[in-house]
Amino acid sequence: MTTPSLPQDSSEQGEPEIPEPPVPSNAEPQPEAEPEAEPEPEAETEPEPISEPESEPEPEPLPGEQRGRWYSPPGGTRATAPRPSGPPPASTNGQAVTAFVLGLLALAPVSVAFGIVALVRIGRTRQRGKGLAVAGLVLSGAWCLVGVVALLLGAAYVSAHPGALSPSSAMPGISGMPGMRLVSGLGPGSCFDLPPQRAVTGWVTVVSCIQPHDRQLYAKVDFGGGYPGAAEAARQTQLVCLKAMGADFLDPEGILEAARPFGYVPTPAAYRARKAQAWCTLAGQSGQLSENLMQATGDYTAQQLAFLRTTEQTTLIRSGMTSTVVGDLEQARDFAAQLASADRAEARQLLGLRFPAGPERGEAAAIARDDLAEAEQARAFAAVTTEGQAQAVIGRMAASALSSDVHTIRIQLGLDAA
Repeated sequence: MTTPSLPQDSSEQGEPEIPEPPVPSNAEPQPEAEPEAEPEPEAETEPEPISEPESEPEPEPLPGEQRGRWYSPPGGTRATAPRPSGPPPASTNGQAVTAFVLGLLALAPVSVAFGIVALVRIGRTRQRGKGLAVAGLVLSGAWCLVGVVALLLGAAYVSAHPGALSPSSAMPGISGMPGMRLVSGLGPGSCFDLPPQRAVTGWVTVVSCIQPHDRQLYAKVDFGGGYPGAAEAARQTQLVCLKAMGADFLDPEGILEAARPFGYVPTPAAYRARKAQAWCTLAGQSGQLSENLMQATGDYTAQQLAFLRTTEQTTLIRSGMTSTVVGDLEQARDFAAQLASADRAEARQLLGLRFPAGPERGEAAAIARDDLAEAEQARAFAAVTTEGQAQAVIGRMAASALSSDVHTIRIQLGLDAA
């Protein structure tokens, strides 16, 4: 009797065979498939560093590229890292802009300072604005040149017109008014009116000499030295203007019949600036002047000129003596001494003049006698000590026949109207 076998433990037995399905008789047998191998796990390895071969030199960067941004992978294909399209735009230097603006405004010293600072910083930071800084420096130099030229022209003008900076006058001045000019800028022969209220200043209104006017300028005389004080400055002005009449007028006697000399006294500031100048003018004896008083040689005959040149010196000295009796007795005595000498010289010259036979020769002889008499009176005047004594001598001189005889011969020569 056969004993049935017990089932074995699966652990001890092999895997049970799976029966293959039956193959149809008409089908071709398929090739037996190879068993698929299980994929082996990939070993984790660190990526190799990307580096360029030592033997291969680094390629030169193209324009606009930066060195060090190129690399070559192991495969040999060169690749580039992302890069910007171009460098960022540089900013404009603020000091350069400031230098240019200040140069336009003629603030040269500040513009130069900003321009120099801008150029130094631009050279260090490669900022824009170098052209602006240079333009600011050029403008500053141009303004400096203009200033120097203006100073030179101003100095030349002041040198040619000493009273231009400060109106010279013996009285306080007033500022200029529209249409008015300084006497310092006028030429000899100019006629003018005084400012409102007839203030004596350096500002006047120029008018035509053929219409009524207050003054006529006939000379400008320069002074040297320091300021001598108000009284002495006025005395010097009077003397130089009296002397200028003899140089500028052929017939001072005829001038003094219609006008009197008036001098503008230089100011202390003009003396300090070495620009002291007396302005000698003529004013009407009573009221305004009505004609041009300047004289020319062609206006006189030979006989007239001979007589005028003979009597010119005594005429001027006599005028100076009578005008300084009050207030400057010492100067008046000096004039008297000069007059005594001039009278004697004039008497000799008058007797030597060749007048044609007629009344002129007789009047010339009479004036010669009057001159000698006046010389004695002038000697007496030089010894007076008070103004009262001086006035008494002046009265006796005025009562002499000299004035009448001179007027007579002037009529005969055609110098005065009958």
